[in-house]
Amino acid sequence: MPPSPLSPQVSIVVPLYNGADRIERALDSVRAQTHAAWELFVVDDCSSDAGPEIVRDYISRTADHRITLVVQAENRGPSAVRNDGVRMANGQFIMFLDCDDELLPGALTHLLGLAAGGPVDIVGGAHIARTDSGRLSPRPDSQTGSMTGVEAVQGLLQERIWNYTHGKIYSRQLLQSVSFREDIRRYEDIIFNACAFSYSKQVVLSAEPVHVYSINGQSTTWTQRLTADFVHDTEAHIREGLNPDVAPQVSGKSWRTMRATLAVVVLSNAIAGDAEPAVLSELRRVLRRNVKMTDLPDVVRTAPLIGISALVARVAPRIYAWLYRRYVARTYELGA
Repeated sequence: MPPSPLSPQVSIVVPLYNGADRIERALDSVRAQTHAAWELFVVDDCSSDAGPEIVRDYISRTADHRITLVVQAENRGPSAVRNDGVRMANGQFIMFLDCDDELLPGALTHLLGLAAGGPVDIVGGAHIARTDSGRLSPRPDSQTGSMTGVEAVQGLLQERIWNYTHGKIYSRQLLQSVSFREDIRRYEDIIFNACAFSYSKQVVLSAEPVHVYSINGQSTTWTQRLTADFVHDTEAHIREGLNPDVAPQVSGKSWRTMRATLAVVVLSNAIAGDAEPAVLSELRRVLRRNVKMTDLPDVVRTAPLIGISALVARVAPRIYAWLYRRYVARTYELGA
């Protein structure tokens, strides 16, 4: 029997682009929720595979009219797709789910239960990383509990809060003030979350896992060509988008840590993606410019792994590249 219609409390937005082999698993995970008052928009961004047809068949087969397929006229990228989904949403809260990820069955019940404690703008739970072999690794935020918006911004920039949008519900009212930048296709999550946190009065983060994040070696994270602009522009976009009342409260230590994180992550992803030597040399120069030796004590105290990585990458780049490739192979089962 199809589920009875309910006024949705949560609107779930799923960007779809060439996810034919994964989308049904994501949809199944939403339909398995113990909380039933949701609606789901699958927004197809001009896929070249059978993904849209699979979704149409899924809706017909399940007769679940809480699910709507929206097909874009042109490819505009995941940020535009998410913004379009927000505009269609009717729920009190909005959630973003990638087509290759899943929700755990009690995710909505848990998050909405936390939101019921008072006026909350953002509620989030932990995620579990899943490799291709099926190995699961819980990855909670280091900073959890109830916090102000500025506390959440500081935690995000200081690597105590994961930058992902997944596993979170955002109040629809908040998203009238904040949206995804549609002119970028990389690191949009950290930019969006920093800005969303800065406009929030209260953020609640839980260590309870609610989301399964799939490590996919073919995703943009691992395959996109990386340049110095990803370091410079991401910081500029965050500074530009922060609530002007909150921005002056963000500490210099937070900015130094975030700058080091960006420089290390961009270089590391380029190493994992076997970027050309000229690109790696440029990114090492960016790291040396953006992470001064005088910054490292602060960064090591705040985000030890990032600080140590930055130091090793500066003084022994070949050793760092070797170590990082081994780390990626062992942790994510990617590469040799």
